[in-house]
Amino acid sequence: MSHCIFKPWIKQNMLNYLNDINEFVTPMRAQVLEFVTIRLEAKEKLCAKIHDRNFYVQCFFSEKCIQDFESETNWPITSIKGCFIIVKEFSFQFIKDSSLKSPGYDCFLNIEKFTYTYNFIDENVGYEVKDPSEDPEIKAALTKLPFSSHPGGGDGASTYLRG
Repeated sequence: MSHCIFKPWIKQNMLNYLNDINEFVTPMRAQVLEFVTIRLEAKEKLCAKIHDRNFYVQCFFSEKCIQDFESETNWPITSIKGCFIIVKEFSFQFIKDSSLKSPGYDCFLNIEKFTYTYNFIDENVGYEVKDPSEDPEIKAALTKLPFSSHPGGGDGASTYLRG
């Protein structure tokens, strides 16, 4: 039954974004799998991994997004692990990192606005979600990106973020 709750959108939206097509699959419902802290641009940042049943993507919630959620619910953002969200406003960020295997990109979703839903699925109900950068169509699109250096970088990473 849980497979009917949402339809996959990560791959198609990522391809549309990479190819400058301003059409997006909606609604963008996802389940929050986990939260981790990662080091990016010499800072520790809270990063979530979300999935759409087929693919997962790492994501960052904007500060305003986190503040809005926490003030409305009186819960920390990490309390939504295992729950569903609907992504309302976002951008993708692709970071080229020579330490990663080919195609050598970390893909992130920057979430500016989302709606929290109270649906929860037992973590034992598993999906075999894939890394989108392993998909042949996404790999091909990633190889065509123009990259510029990270400000303050020096770690061998560069980024593509379309405004």
